[in-house]
Amino acid sequence: MFQAVDISHPRALFFLVRDIENVLEFFAKLGIDSLPSATDFFNEITGLNMDPDNNLLVQVENFEKDNRNAQLRYDKANPADMELRLYDAEVALTNEDPAESYN
Repeated sequence: MFQAVDISHPRALFFLVRDIENVLEFFAKLGIDSLPSATDFFNEITGLNMDPDNNLLVQVENFEKDNRNAQLRYDKANPADMELRLYDAEVALTNEDPAESYN
């Protein structure tokens, strides 16, 4: 059974942490030794920088409460602005126009 959570959901990151923990537990039961920590995995997926020495769920709850949902709600209400912001970020990061091959 598959599930999805809209990124503007107020508990989206909490659900992601729960899913990460379940995935890591599954592979640990299979005997995979070289698994990342839940925090490292979360940071890789989200691009955030949670402290591996502190409780991940507490950090995520504080982050969600403090700022993440405000940007996501804005992005959901203004998808063209979000796309332009992401496009500009990609151009700044790669110094290439991702749309150039389509023109």
